[in-house]
Amino acid sequence: MTGIAYVRSALKNDAYIASQTEQIKKKAAIENIELADIIVKNGVNGIRSKQDLKKFLNEIKKTESDVIIVADITRITRNMRLLLELQDNLQKENISILVSTGEVNYEGIKSYLQHFGCSR
Repeated sequence: MTGIAYVRSALKNDAYIASQTEQIKKKAAIENIELADIIVKNGVNGIRSKQDLKKFLNEIKKTESDVIIVADITRITRNMRLLLELQDNLQKENISILVSTGEVNYEGIKSYLQHFGCSR
């Protein structure tokens, strides 16, 4: 299985980028995933709009990887609606997201948004 590491910091922070990268490399080794690439976004915001989402998806599709590994799901986005939309689009491409510190409960996020009357 091949994957890509995606590391990001909104504030330019080389130490944080290095820490995320090391954490992801360890997770990839444990899961027996060959890292084809490491995408680094240092001093860049995460996905905040549908336009950002499209750019991210296009960048990921070009890598032809099976999995995106992140240190924390918030490195991609803090917007739960956009995260669910991203996850739906990635599933169609047979690409999964692996968080080095645990799992993402997409059903829990959907329930949370529905409970508070938020639609996607």
